[in-house]
Amino acid sequence: MPRGSLASQLCALVGLVALLVLIANSSDPRRAPSMLPDPCVIDNALLTAVPQASTSSPVGTDPLTTEPPREPVEPLSIAFVSAEPFLDDVQDGADCYAIHYTWSPSDSAAHAAELPPQSQEFTDVFDKADSTTLPDHRPFDCPIDLKPGGDPQYCRLYGLSPREQEALKEYLKINLEANLIRPSRSSAGAPILFVKKKDGSLRLCADYRGLNSVTIKNRYPVPLIDQLLIQLGSGTNFTKIDLRSAYNQVRIREGDEWKTAFRTPSGLFEYLVMPFGLANAPASFQYFMNETFKDFLDVFVVIYLDDILTYSSTPEDHERHVRLVLERLRTAQLHAKLEKCVFNTVEVEFLGFLVSSSGIRVDPSRIDCILSWQQPTDVHGVQVFLGFANFYRKFVPHFAELALPLANLTRDNVPFRWDQSAEAAFTALKVAFTSAPVHAHFDPDRPCEVETDASDFAVAMVLSQRGPDDELHPLAFYSRKLAPAKISFPIYDKELLAVVQTFEKWRQFLDSSRHQTVIHSDHRNLEYFTSTHKLNRRQAVFMARRTP
Repeated sequence: MPRGSLASQLCALVGLVALLVLIANSSDPRRAPSMLPDPCVIDNALLTAVPQASTSSPVGTDPLTTEPPREPVEPLSIAFVSAEPFLDDVQDGADCYAIHYTWSPSDSAAHAAELPPQSQEFTDVFDKADSTTLPDHRPFDCPIDLKPGGDPQYCRLYGLSPREQEALKEYLKINLEANLIRPSRSSAGAPILFVKKKDGSLRLCADYRGLNSVTIKNRYPVPLIDQLLIQLGSGTNFTKIDLRSAYNQVRIREGDEWKTAFRTPSGLFEYLVMPFGLANAPASFQYFMNETFKDFLDVFVVIYLDDILTYSSTPEDHERHVRLVLERLRTAQLHAKLEKCVFNTVEVEFLGFLVSSSGIRVDPSRIDCILSWQQPTDVHGVQVFLGFANFYRKFVPHFAELALPLANLTRDNVPFRWDQSAEAAFTALKVAFTSAPVHAHFDPDRPCEVETDASDFAVAMVLSQRGPDDELHPLAFYSRKLAPAKISFPIYDKELLAVVQTFEKWRQFLDSSRHQTVIHSDHRNLEYFTSTHKLNRRQAVFMARRTP
């Protein structure tokens, strides 16, 4: 800057290279607000008194460090000024303050830097501010139809910890300002509770069990995860889009809002958007998504509630497909959470699995979760562990047989006793998950081969196809413990049961294959099953159940 200019004099006085200054209690007309870059955020916590400058102050002394920070206070009167009136006020001994300011680029500008080049024009789809506003009513609003004579219950409040009370205040403040909830005078009143999110923060949930018990259920189906994974076999490029506060982007049907009323220590409120906990929320949202993307489904898009996965066989197709999906989101006024989206990758996490062109495998983070699982101390703990492990059972050969000692602990009228067999089963399952193989994608142009086996207490099967290397690659494992009545079956009938259940479990694969299925069994007598003329009643039933 030119030596002797007002700006250089100002910097010499206060010892800063650049500084914005405000003057308290000034009526000078020259002190009109200066033009600041828009937008900017002024951090009140960094508002610090600056000692009166003097010409003897050494250049380079930082006034922000010469005095300890003071508690922030509400300013009574402030005005941004130019250099000339500032110098006048300094000479007159006026109170002066330094403002520390930081750039705060808009949501859209920040998102543009993270989006791939071909998606830059869709920053509005990822705008957080737009996603927290009340959406319009649509034909897909969530209805809450009550059974004849049904009336939502009015329940007592649940106790809240100090941390939960703070989370409640913040939740009410944010959602009232966004018009997602409103004060209510409803005759209903569900209590609230909090659950922990993955990041440790708290999510408010209303306990709608009373409302759900008198609600007519919406039976619209949520897709089978296995069926969705089958569709991804042709993909080599993947993009996953996760919707932001997905349920909050769907309105409650007008007139049904009072039924969602929830009680808090701060009052009674009701939702204008679809909350967590409603019995029909998943079905309503899946219907909304399926109708929105119906011409894309199973062509290059699969959707499970708020997870949208785009898959393509070439990069060129993928760029076009992703563009179509983003355009459809914009048209439907749906907003995505950019930090949870993944663009144009060759391997993607989807519903707890890692999917790539080479196959499907268990998400390593889920395996880590199983490995770090503490020994259960009661029946409920065993049930929780088996429920989690069961989700990935198709990756573990002989899962049912390995888990049998644990499953026996959950039987009715069986005292809980964690013995050596339970400990061995618990450890064996953990080890089995660490060596779970990658499952190949199903290819209808390749023949299927099935291996079956039966033991005293379980049956087990493996579905495989030969890859380009002419080696067998597993598509899925399945095992099932035998019911008490079937444990006494002769070994021939157990082996036959394993074959029959193969056709029932994997019918969608075997029917789609353009080749005959080869079955491998270590029980040679099964070779003559289809041609024998002597069948007992049980075998005749098995024959009738067998899929042609």
